Amino acid sequence: MLLLIDCVPKDNEKDKETISKVLTELNMPFEKISLSELKQNSWKKHNGIIISGSPLLLTKEKEKLLPKFLFLKNITIPALGICFGHQIVGLINGAIITNGKLIKKKEQITILAKDPLFQNIQKEVMFDENHEEYITIPRNFLHLARSESYEIEAMKHPTKNVYGIGFHPERSGEQGKTLLKNFYKMCKTKL
Repeated sequence: MLLLIDCVPKDNEKDKETISKVLTELNMPFEKISLSELKQNSWKKHNGIIISGSPLLLTKEKEKLLPKFLFLKNITIPALGICFGHQIVGLINGAIITNGKLIKKKEQITILAKDPLFQNIQKEVMFDENHEEYITIPRNFLHLARSESYEIEAMKHPTKNVYGIGFHPERSGEQGKTLLKNFYKMCKTKL
């Protein structure tokens, strides 16, 4: 079962159920917890973690929020950080974050390296973007994808199946569903 860490604040119900709906549609069992419920051992009974996007800005709330995710340094199961989650994965591993121009559109993503996360996905693919913060790639991480507006669209830990993606697969149609299925396959092998 996946652990979905829902980082969308309660007062922002518009985007709250998107990932849940897609995971349910794809028959991927998951337990959803909110950011406020997250504990350092919340992940231990799961075989994979997804960290959602969020309108929260880490450039303003990094010191408050990062300690909640320190467990990411020690996990042995696959993890997928989406947008805000991508930034969390990066920051926990030494990336630098900056605030910039808001990007809110479908954007062409270029896949730079073969990886199981992008199996059966074209090298040039459209994904939904919605962010205004950007991270550098952590030392030794693998750079998997880029776009015209964001150099680090996808990255992977050098020795674990821990990923960060700057785009939103849950809002990106069939290609996004394929990516989520690929991630789930990695988690199923960890049972």
